[in-house]
Amino acid sequence: MVVTNRMASRIGFAIVLFCFASAPVGLVDAAEQGGKLAAGLNVGIDVPPGHEGLGLGGAWQLGIHVATSERLSLALEIGTAANESDPDRRVIVSGLPRNVSLHAVSTLGVLARRALRAGKVRPYIAGGVDYYTSWDDYRATLTQAAGTKWRSGLGVQLGAGSAIWIASRWDLCAEGLYHFATDADDDARYLVLQGGLRFFFGRRHSTP
Repeated sequence: MVVTNRMASRIGFAIVLFCFASAPVGLVDAAEQGGKLAAGLNVGIDVPPGHEGLGLGGAWQLGIHVATSERLSLALEIGTAANESDPDRRVIVSGLPRNVSLHAVSTLGVLARRALRAGKVRPYIAGGVDYYTSWDDYRATLTQAAGTKWRSGLGVQLGAGSAIWIASRWDLCAEGLYHFATDADDDARYLVLQGGLRFFFGRRHSTP
């Protein structure tokens, strides 16, 4: 069976919706219980290993986190990783090579984080699925206008990190995540090293 990009996109979007909808603790219940619902912001470095013409870039990520148990949380996250292009990077547009100025990948997905132990410092492993859109902004030529080449598909994220309880409503987080694109021809495979803060809408009265 051949899986086209369109089929992969639909499958990925369905998985994202199913995973978040099936979380055993609803957003309203989590907010009422205290310490179960949080919002997070991460910023970091995007490392695109093995991709010719791409250097280090930057990344950001926003997420809504729901604790489904003492050590497991699910997050609905959206983010973007972007890289400036070297002069020799090109994409094919209408059969012609075009010089690229910027390469980026945006993701919308569900990520599960499993804490390895309780306490103020909580190392964890992470994994999830996402629907991604990658694009290359290509430069204008003497006869052709500038534009953007788009691709999309199903992605998988795996990694590890640690959360540090710094206040009753705040965690400081650091993690590394690798993004795999199911389409081997798509430059949407990269490593993100990021850190940020997580704010809990309910006060936590004791160490998790």
